[in-house]
Parts: sequence; C-alpha cells; structure tokens
Amino acid sequence: MIQEIQDKATQYFQRYPDLKALFYFDADGLAKEEVLAMNLEGIRIAALESNPFTLKYRLANEWKAERVLVYVQGEQPKDQAAYQQFPLLGEMIAGKVLELDNAADFMEKHRLSTGMRPLVAKYIKELQYKHVESVCMPLLMRRAFDESSLQRALVSAFVDFGHTEDWHLISGKILTIALDGDDKKWNTLTNKLEGVNLTQVVVARFEESTGLHLSAWSQDAMERAAQTLRYNQITEGLDGIPQDPYIDLKITDGQKRTALRQLLTVMEHHATLSKKFAAVLEQADERIHGEKLIAAYGIEAAFAEYTPTMMWRVLSDIVADAISQPAEVLKRLQKNTTLRLSLTTSGEAVMAFATQAATCLNAIQEHQGNYRLDRPEHYIEAYTERGYVVDRAYRKAIYSRRTLDETAIPSGEAFLGAMDALVAALNRAYEQHLVELNREWLACFADHSFDFQALNQPLQRNFYAEEIAPLEQKVAVIISDALRFEAGQELLAALHQDPKNTAHMRHMVANIPSRTSMGMAMLLPGAKTWDADKGVLANGIATDSTKREQVLQSEFTDSITVKASDVFAMKQAERRELFKYERVYVYHDRIDSVGDKRPTEHLTFEAVEDAVEDLRKLVGTLHATLSVSRVIVTADHGFLYNDRKLVDSDFERHPLENAPTEDKHNRWGVTGEPIDMGTTGYCIPWSAATGLDAPLYAVISSTVNRYRQSGSGHQFVHGGGALQELIVPLIESSRKREEITQKVGVTLVSPANLRVVASRLKVHLLQADAVNQTYKSREVTVALHKDGDAALLVSNQEMLQLNSTSENPTERMHVLEFTLTPEAANDSFVILKVFDVEDSLNPLEEVRITNGTLITPDF
Repeated sequence: MIQEIQDKATQYFQRYPDLKALFYFDADGLAKEEVLAMNLEGIRIAALESNPFTLKYRLANEWKAERVLVYVQGEQPKDQAAYQQFPLLGEMIAGKVLELDNAADFMEKHRLSTGMRPLVAKYIKELQYKHVESVCMPLLMRRAFDESSLQRALVSAFVDFGHTEDWHLISGKILTIALDGDDKKWNTLTNKLEGVNLTQVVVARFEESTGLHLSAWSQDAMERAAQTLRYNQITEGLDGIPQDPYIDLKITDGQKRTALRQLLTVMEHHATLSKKFAAVLEQADERIHGEKLIAAYGIEAAFAEYTPTMMWRVLSDIVADAISQPAEVLKRLQKNTTLRLSLTTSGEAVMAFATQAATCLNAIQEHQGNYRLDRPEHYIEAYTERGYVVDRAYRKAIYSRRTLDETAIPSGEAFLGAMDALVAALNRAYEQHLVELNREWLACFADHSFDFQALNQPLQRNFYAEEIAPLEQKVAVIISDALRFEAGQELLAALHQDPKNTAHMRHMVANIPSRTSMGMAMLLPGAKTWDADKGVLANGIATDSTKREQVLQSEFTDSITVKASDVFAMKQAERRELFKYERVYVYHDRIDSVGDKRPTEHLTFEAVEDAVEDLRKLVGTLHATLSVSRVIVTADHGFLYNDRKLVDSDFERHPLENAPTEDKHNRWGVTGEPIDMGTTGYCIPWSAATGLDAPLYAVISSTVNRYRQSGSGHQFVHGGGALQELIVPLIESSRKREEITQKVGVTLVSPANLRVVASRLKVHLLQADAVNQTYKSREVTVALHKDGDAALLVSNQEMLQLNSTSENPTERMHVLEFTLTPEAANDSFVILKVFDVEDSLNPLEEVRITNGTLITPDF
C-alpha cells in the first residue's frame, strides 16, 4: 500500500506542475508511520495534527515554493459541515486530495461531477487505458454525460477508432473485424466487451443501426448478417418472388432498410475502411450467388447492385446479343444505368467494346436497303452527316477489343470466345457494308463521269486558294497524313474540351488516286501541272517533301514548313521563332507511317488514337503558348482498314500487273492507255480524276477490293475511290481571348417522379447539349439540401464533369445516387439542387422532393 501512495503522490505532482499541497486522508491511521517516513525526491512530507495554524503559516510562507504532501489522520470531509470544520479548507481547495481508488482518481483527474462516480466505477477497467481515455476525452470534458454516450465512446475505442464514431460506422467496423480472417482481433474485441458487460448492448445497437439481425455475438452470426446485407443491397427495389433462393433474407421493414442503406453509404465513402468493407461484401458473394438471382429475376431485372459474377453474366449476354440484336442491346444499355455504376475497369473495357460493336452493327442495319442514292453529292452529304459513324464505331470496337486485358476477365475461354464471335460478326458486316456502300457510290459517280467539279462539294485541289490565300492573319496548317473524316470528328470532340477553343469541321473531297503524293501536292498553293518525270508541279516546282517549302514561298514569302515531330522536340524559344512566320505548314505523320508498313499495319487504330492526342496537344500549344489564333487541320487522304487478315483469294489480279511498280499499288494504277475494266473497276481520265491535263488514266477497283501487289500491306490501304479514302476533314480552330460563356445545359429527367425511398434517391441527369463550337463543358455539383435551410447538405454531394461531345443523348446521361443523412430525419421534403461550380448562389436545377424515409437518429 505504501508503494501505491508513493507512486500516486509522485504522479499527482507530475500531472499538475503548479500543485503545491497534496492532502492524503488516512481514515484509520494505519499508514501514518510509513507515510511520514517516506522519502520522495522533491516532495516534503508534513502531518496535520494539533498544529493547523503553524502548518497553514508554513505552507503560505516557508514552504510556498515547495511541493508538500500533507498527511491527515481521519476521513476526508464529505459534507458541508465537515468541510467548514476542516482547518486547512482553503489549502485543500487550492490543492488536491490524493485518491487511491482508481475511479476516484480518474474523476479527480478529469474533475468530473460526483454524480458520474457510478458510471466511472462501472467502466474504470477500460477507462484507465490511454487510448480509451483519449477517445473518451471530448465526453469527459463535459464533466457530465449519459451512459449511452460513454458506451459509444468506449466501443469506438475498442474497434480502434481515434475518436467517437456513430453506430453505423462502428457496426461496419465490427463487421470487418469479424470477417477479415484475424481471429485475434475478434477475440480481443469480444473480451473487452464481456469485461464491461457491453456485449448485449452492442448487439442491440448493431441491429438498430444496420437493420440486420444478429442471432448471437459470434463470427458466424456476423457472416450471416453480411450475407443479408449483400443480398438486400443487390435486390433493393425488387419485389421478392418465390423463385428467389434467398428470399428469407429479404428485409421489408422500411426503417431497417433505411438503416441498411445508411450503413452502406457510410462505409462506401469512408477513406480507410471502404476497401475492407468491400472485401466483406465480396466474401458474402461466395454464398449469395448472383447468377442464381439473375436466373430467378431475369437478365433485364433492375438490380440495385451487381456483383462481379453478375456483371460478367450480364456482359456475356450483351456480347452475345449484340450480333443479332444490336438495337435491342443499345436500348438495354441505356436502360440499365446501375450496371454502369458497378463496372470494374475490365468490365468498362468490355462494355466499351460491346457498345461500339452494337453501335456499328445497328448503324449498318439502318443502312441496309438504303445504299443507292440519286446523285454523287448525296453520298458525300450522307457520309459526312451520319455515315461516318459506322467507321468510327468499328474502329473504336476493334481498338477496345485489341487493348482489352484478357487476364482480368474471370469467365475464361467461353467469354473470350463470345467476344471473338462478335468481332468476327462485326468484321463480316463491316466488310459487306464497305463493299455495298462504295459499289453504289462509285457506280453513281461513274454515271456522272467522275466529274469532281460538278459535285458542288469543297475539293481538296482548291484548298489553298479558298481557305488560305484569303486570310489576312497568321495561320498554321497541320496536315496529318491519313487522318480520315471519322478520326477528324474525334479530334474535333477533343478540341471542344478546351473552354476557350472554338472549332468547327467541314470536309473536302480528295483526288483519285487518293495517295500521299497527290494529296500533299493539292494542299499546296500555285497552278498545278503534271510532269511525266516529277509528277505534280506547283508553279512549276516539284511537290515532293523536299520542295514543299519552296512552293509555299513562291506564293507567299513569309511561309515555312516543318515536321510535327520537330515541333514537339523544339524548345519553347525555337518554337516562338518558327511561328513568327505568317504561314506555317506542319506535316504530321502518325497514322500513315504505321499503317503503310506491312509489319505494323495491324496497329493502325492504335495509331489513330495516338494521332488524335498528338494533334490535340499540338493545336492547344499553338493557341495557348505561341499566339497562333487560327489553326487548320486537314489530311492528304483517308484510308480503309479491315481487321481481318486477308487471304490470297480475297485479292484481285491487278489490271496493270505488267506495268512498272511506280505506276501501280494495291488500290490504284496509272496507265497511258484506256483499258476496259468491265464490272471490276473504273478507268478514269486523268483530267477528271486529278484536274490535271495529261494523257493518263487512273485505274481503281469498283468497290474496296485490294489488288494483288507483292510486298505491300493489305489491311490498311488507300489510293482508291472509296468514301473513306476520299473524304478528308477540314477543321478550323481558333482561340478566343475570353472564355466562352455559353455552357451545356443541364436537365433532370422526370423530376416530378423523384422520391426518396429508404434514404436513397437515384437521379438521372442529362447533359442537354453536346460540347461543340457553340456549347462548352461545365462542372456541376449535385446534392440534397435541407428544406428550409439551403446551406445544410443532407446527403452526399456529387461532382460531375459535363463534357461529352456525343450527339447521342444516351451517351450524355449520368446516373447519380444519393443517401439521406440523419439531419433530414423529421423532414417531409428535401431539396435537390444542381449548381455550376463557378456559381454557388444560383442553382441550375432545383426540385422539392418528397422524403418517404423514416430515419432513426443516432443514439
């Protein structure tokens, strides 16, 4: 006992550095001799006997700078009369009383009111631990508190929180402890709860805060609760049916469903626990088989959540159905917004593949029976308005499939086989589409004598005269080799992401043969003529790559040419010097350099992706840092690409097979004599095909067939007369000095039908306009606000980038989920508000929504 007195006395003076007098009351006087004989460093021992006045004087004078332990034989004063009779009352009040009882000592330390003694005594076993004491500190500082609050603080400490949390979060943490495979943590928690008789209290609080039943305090019961949680998370909103093998787990009580939804929301948004909690739900998937739920409710059931197995099951069905029912698949994808929210990274990749494949196949089906039009210009107009979508969707689908990480797909060979079947069907349909479309187009053009001038369409051969010569300001012309029209549309969309950029796109029709040397020549200034040895001349100058700058300067002296790769490699000072020229031709060669080589032609679509990104950066750099206010992007020609590797039987014999190599290729030929092509192709006078007078004829296939040509690739081709080869983009981009203020609109879908149910609200928000030269992107926040207190959020707040360039409203639809907080427990209504991030005062959308949820407050 004497050792305890020594230790406690030392601790008191260490704890309170300004403490001068510490009183120890010894009721029966048994410790008197030992206390007075103690030798404590820096502490004087004195006794209150018959000397109260002397002791009072010494404490105030002689010992005022010392620390004194005052021994008092007798009981500590407990009532007002005893206090008044105590001779050193003032000194005792100014000092402290040494308490050997742990609870009393704890109360003294935190200056708790005497009414707290029963609670402190009940839980002192745990309160004396530093971590528990730290978590409880905000409560202890109140000096008085109820048992329920103390219990919540204690359990928060037991589950290793740094401060008191609500029971939703505590319960979620308990689930993770129970099921993370570390029995030691679970046993420690169990022992702590049992040690202070809190087990049943926690069971009750767990059930009330989660809506889940616990049959006992055990890991098995926790596992059952997690399975119930997962099942109800998946099937929320679905009415139970007898075929459901897990129907016994269905929670129908509204209050319990609300508690369950709050638990999910709290855990899903927690910075450190969300991953562990997700693992708990995934563990429950071992017992709640998603494929059985799909079998019971149907593949198109509106599940509120998809497990990984369910996701892959639905994606498998989508991939299979896209072949024969592409339109139906697109409708299903539009309708099933929840599936998008559940996709993993690999699932998103498969979804992108299936969506683009279905888009391509559906567009092809819409074309069927409509390939024949009246005039050549009608084909060009149809292609540039909508027809290019087939080529873009095909490219995006093949690219998505090729870049997909197959190791991330758990369904194995069967799923990969289904995707390969879709690719095969896509290739068959696309190849047939190319044949039928271009057969009709070329036949129609042939009926009009391949008269480019009569097309009433912008021609590549007039580019400089019509687009560049009239300009009175600095301009950069970027010519991207083989940037076909559909890729230009993707670049346009990328440029629209810049809020200060305004860009619009037109088209031009290239010459036949649609080869690089011809297209590059036609984009230069000057009068064009044909030379038998040098090819196209401009102002009498050869137009090969080494002479293009000379041609430019012959028309406009303040001109220069440069490779895009050199611009990227330059330092900023070098770039500034370069773009002091009034007219700069920048030659970009990403697509053709890859596609035109047999070993790399299979990477054409990857090259298109890279090219679009290259050009986006280059245009942005020219505008933002080099003060080039006008940039024009175009191409020398487009291309055809088939993902399927062709076999020998796919090729045609070249009609000029005995001609010199330089006069023919896999899509074209040049001859000095007209030849009868029959139904296999066309022999076009050079003057019609190119606008150049020469005794020559261009030879092309009647469709998209490749000529047998040794050493050349055949997946990526150009040079013929297909629309994909001839139609090139013409993008004009400029930079406004002030940011464009017109932003895309925001529309809530069916706002009158919105209702909070079981604390949950799902909102469909439409980006009303596509981002383009007229409408720029915007960033918005969306949240529920308290009715009557607009500043108070009563849900999670979602931030959304509205930057889609798609003309398809489905692709501009966003699905948001909100979960109500307890602050709105007693409110009949909540307010849904959508704000632009740059204006938090004026909501873009504001809707008063019925709150059909009963929420129990935390306890």
